Amino acid sequence: AGMKVDSVQARQLITTQVRSFASSSAKKHRVALFGLGRAGQYRIQSIQQLPGIELAWVHDPNEELAKQEAERMHCKYTTNYEDTLADPDVDAVIVASPTDQHFGQIMKSLEAGKPVFTEKPLGSNLSQIDQSFAKAKEMGLPLFVGFNRRFDPSHRAVQQAVRAGQIGDPHMVKITSRDNPMPPPDFMKTSGGMFLDFVIHDFDMARFVTGKNPVQLFTFASPMRPFIQGTGDVDNALVTMKYDCGCIVAIDASRGCTYGNDMRVQAFGDKGCMESEHRHASNTLLSNEHGLLRPVIHWSFPQRYREAYMKEVEAFVGVLNGDPLPTSHDEIQASYKLCILADKSYRENRVIDVATEWDQIE
Repeated sequence: AGMKVDSVQARQLITTQVRSFASSSAKKHRVALFGLGRAGQYRIQSIQQLPGIELAWVHDPNEELAKQEAERMHCKYTTNYEDTLADPDVDAVIVASPTDQHFGQIMKSLEAGKPVFTEKPLGSNLSQIDQSFAKAKEMGLPLFVGFNRRFDPSHRAVQQAVRAGQIGDPHMVKITSRDNPMPPPDFMKTSGGMFLDFVIHDFDMARFVTGKNPVQLFTFASPMRPFIQGTGDVDNALVTMKYDCGCIVAIDASRGCTYGNDMRVQAFGDKGCMESEHRHASNTLLSNEHGLLRPVIHWSFPQRYREAYMKEVEAFVGVLNGDPLPTSHDEIQASYKLCILADKSYRENRVIDVATEWDQIE
């Protein structure tokens, strides 16, 4: 049953030894999960299905929700995340709380000697990103930032085909990113905007596939839904990027999509084309006098990326066992900077010379 444990502020002493996370792969790592919203729930689903990890604590400011989840998962619960950091049986932390809480929770966790897995964004500015990685380096701990699309088997197959030369020299990469269901208005008010909250995944995918940063960038964007208009945010965007090799990347992104979660990547080169297609609930095709009929695509992102979320947590377990991090400090920086430049291009209606403005971003 779930059990609430009182806060122990006095134990926040950095006499705590940084625990050895590069232990035997047979070890079952006990983790504390911060946040029981959408992100927290699909992290729990992954943890339930993986043998190398289990929940020791759940944290949420909603005590009733935390208690219910703790009883279901047979772990402890708290409304104060620092309770979990004082527990020597906690091997690592997963941060799935609201965006504006990430940085503080990451820093406190690292200072307490806990390896961290965090949902993106790591912080609200470049300084917070750099501070987090500096703290991880100082403590000798891994900081794993979740970009789940890298772990999708279909998207990864596109990346591997490009890197293996199967399409020749890449000429064009098209990334389609149409979300469903649309996030609620209250969430979007604190999300940091469409680019930092949503399109950041696509910038990471562009880096993942091409292995480099662009030299030029331009954004068209608009607020299409009535509740977005007047907020300063957008929900409809097309970002084009040109690379030094001549390759062009086009990202078309929408906050809403009526027919499901439409997430595809296509890489075209001088020797061929590789693409990750729609994911359907079943791979059936009905052919009759009315035409060809397939099932609808997966409705929401937890369904579309179910395998990716599990493989991502599995990769974190691997990191706890000594594997290298799948995303570097430089890559996390790059995705953040491209979001800032994309927003700037939209607002100033101009092509951005990436190299000129790269080091001016704060």
